[in-house]
Amino acid sequence: MEQQNVNMINIYEDEEEIDLKTLIIAVLRKWRVLIVTAILFAVLLGGFKGLTGFLKLQDSEYVQEQTDAVNEAQEQYETQKEMYEAQLKNLESEVRTLNDYREKSLYMNIDPYNEYRETVTYYVNTDYQIMPGMDYQNINQATSILNAYVRQVQDFNVFGQAVNLIGKDMNISDIRELVQVQQDNANFMFTVTVVGENEEIPSVLMDVVRETVEKSKKEIENTIGAHTIEEVTFTSGYTVDTALSDIKIRFEDNVTKLHDAMAKKQKAIDDLKRPSGEIPSQKRVLKQIVKFAVLGGIGGGFMAALWTCILFLVRDKMPDEETLKKRYGIRVIASCCAQRKKRAFSFVDRWIDLFEGIKESDYNQEIPYQLAAADLDSRVKNNLKILAVGTIPREGFQGAYDKLTKYVEKKTYTLSEGGDLTEDPEAIRKLADTDAVLFIENREYTRGSRFIKTWELVKTQNKEVLGLFLL
Repeated sequence: MEQQNVNMINIYEDEEEIDLKTLIIAVLRKWRVLIVTAILFAVLLGGFKGLTGFLKLQDSEYVQEQTDAVNEAQEQYETQKEMYEAQLKNLESEVRTLNDYREKSLYMNIDPYNEYRETVTYYVNTDYQIMPGMDYQNINQATSILNAYVRQVQDFNVFGQAVNLIGKDMNISDIRELVQVQQDNANFMFTVTVVGENEEIPSVLMDVVRETVEKSKKEIENTIGAHTIEEVTFTSGYTVDTALSDIKIRFEDNVTKLHDAMAKKQKAIDDLKRPSGEIPSQKRVLKQIVKFAVLGGIGGGFMAALWTCILFLVRDKMPDEETLKKRYGIRVIASCCAQRKKRAFSFVDRWIDLFEGIKESDYNQEIPYQLAAADLDSRVKNNLKILAVGTIPREGFQGAYDKLTKYVEKKTYTLSEGGDLTEDPEAIRKLADTDAVLFIENREYTRGSRFIKTWELVKTQNKEVLGLFLL
């Protein structure tokens, strides 16, 4: 007996699970309250916004201030957007230019680790000597002569001649990159380096350079002074050009930075928000009324639904059929539904009934009694004493008991009226003299704590529970 009581207390103290479907149905049953609350909040919030809006329209100074502020914000937005778009366009143009250059440039398409190179170095000599003992010395023209040769080698006419000789799809800017000149004024030397993918183009360009130097000597002597020019070294072959490798790396870094700048600028454009303000007008006030009416309706409906959920969770409600069966071992032998009230939009109530699993026949007030009586007649053994107990008001319990006994056909067992075990001492005395118990409760008005207390009294006296007739 002690172990049974411990188990019974453990069952009672288990945390009651919340049935989500039951909670949803409880909220849906209050759909009229939800709609009325939503409409009320929509009218209040929308009406307040409309009233204040139309009152402000009557203030000309306010209207002018708002108009000026909106126009100024719009102008700033357009100016900022145009500036960002112009900057983005410039960046895109620069990227396209670099991509075109990378694709078409002969120099940028050379493999820096397998570059063909021809190099020639010239030395200019003017036989200049310092005359000892003389205060005035002649000017050494070697540097001027050196500059003249460099200018001739880099002359556009020379490059144009080279383009014609090569006969390929290239231009002067390509040759300017392929022909590299270094001038050494201290030693009166200059070096010309020509690079390419292979020897085809560099060989032609080097021949043009040599020919230009040779043809320029007489002209430079006539204009600047006598001198000799000597080809000191000449080399050719494939080599590794680390300088070109570094140029390509810096080029790609520059392109990457431009793309990053474009992405940031595009993000700045996307993040630039158009001013939300509008010039005060009746149309704007009407839009505000609709907006706040919708917000008020949603907020009001949500608050009503939330309040319904809170009441459902804190209410001392009768356990549902699944809980009665699993936790307390009580089977609902039949259940009645309260008479449906005739109200507007009752078809919505019928849809909720379908969702809950309630059939139209469940509203018949006679069938559940017939089912409960038939269940007792088919299961109860002969000479068994049954006590009907329940915590509902006396009038409701008496009416349900009388109606149930009217349909009982089997007379070999005794069904007697007990009443509320939590309040009626006489009912507790009757319980001691019975073999089994039948609960009669109401799903809406029975409080869960009182029902559990009744169930505990029954289990304490080890009485068989035949089931529950739910009104």
